[in-house]
Amino acid sequence: FQPYSDDPERAHDSTRDQQEFPQSFNSEAKFQKMRVGLFQMLTPHLLNFRQKSIIDGVLSVLTVPFVVLLRLSCPQPNNILDYDESKSRYVIPMNDICLLFVQSILCPVISLSILSCIMVKHFSLIYWILAVSASTALVAFTLSFYKTLLSYNTFSLIEPSAELSFEQGIMSEETSEERRMVERLGNLITIIFLSVGILNVILWISLLANSLIEMLAIYQKLTQISQGILGLTIFAWGNSISDLISNVAMCRLYKKRPQNDLEDLN
Repeated sequence: FQPYSDDPERAHDSTRDQQEFPQSFNSEAKFQKMRVGLFQMLTPHLLNFRQKSIIDGVLSVLTVPFVVLLRLSCPQPNNILDYDESKSRYVIPMNDICLLFVQSILCPVISLSILSCIMVKHFSLIYWILAVSASTALVAFTLSFYKTLLSYNTFSLIEPSAELSFEQGIMSEETSEERRMVERLGNLITIIFLSVGILNVILWISLLANSLIEMLAIYQKLTQISQGILGLTIFAWGNSISDLISNVAMCRLYKKRPQNDLEDLN
């Protein structure tokens, strides 16, 4: 209801102001939500940027292109199925779904490009056609999963009448069957994208390792440092990086475990 006023012109002006203010407020809120979602999707390490130290902030900004490239080429679909028990429906994370579609298109092409750089070889057109076909298959599979998820949410919101117990039982069976289908598709799409991500991670590590060796070889030729010294210092340190990363990952996993599990371990 509009506020009462004896002056029609004033009432018209107040109504126009009330209509303009929510539109500007909603547009600003949508832009803020879109920006936060974009950061979470592509550069999650930039969240809470003001709380970072100066060195951490500089390193975070410098690594943005690498994080975006790795984020797009190494899928981690871990939050695509979030079931809300109170509403009996799945919460659809649009950011994760959009990221899956982008990764479906780019991952096979990036994999073939990295493999071409590692092998120092230009692949023929047939390999690129296979990569595009794999991208098309991933997009079609992701689209099928998304449609199944929407269909389940639409179907689960239909509440049958309490008098029709037989129809209610049939509808509950159909709902449970739809949910099992969604769960199977979600598990399958997680396994497929995680497999693609692991493959791309291995390719990226191989490419970076080869690039590092080539850079050290150039550095050795320019400075005339003995290869034995390089092998005992830089190459030895580089060989320990994998152990360092695995130890840090295990420590972070230990911190994320629930307190009950930690007490059982003690």
